[in-house]
Amino acid sequence: MNEIETRVVGVLHKVVDSRFVRSINPHSDLKHDLLLDSLDIMEMTILLEDEFSIKIGHDETQEFKKAHTVEVKDIVAYVKGKLGHLSA
Repeated sequence: MNEIETRVVGVLHKVVDSRFVRSINPHSDLKHDLLLDSLDIMEMTILLEDEFSIKIGHDETQEFKKAHTVEVKDIVAYVKGKLGHLSA
């Protein structure tokens, strides 16, 4: 795992029920595998903002909530994209 992946997983450890922490992997689906609900996803976005000093807009948060499938790797890619925009 690279640094960003490790930090994203660290954020998820704070949100995910302890029963599912060990099952977090790049292909874990936030809703179906880790059983995150809307409030958990909101908490995750706030923690990601704090962890990476990025801003995640309301519309983006809603997309995470509404999407049928969002995997950990999608969150990692999203954060990498946000960090890339900061350095551009």
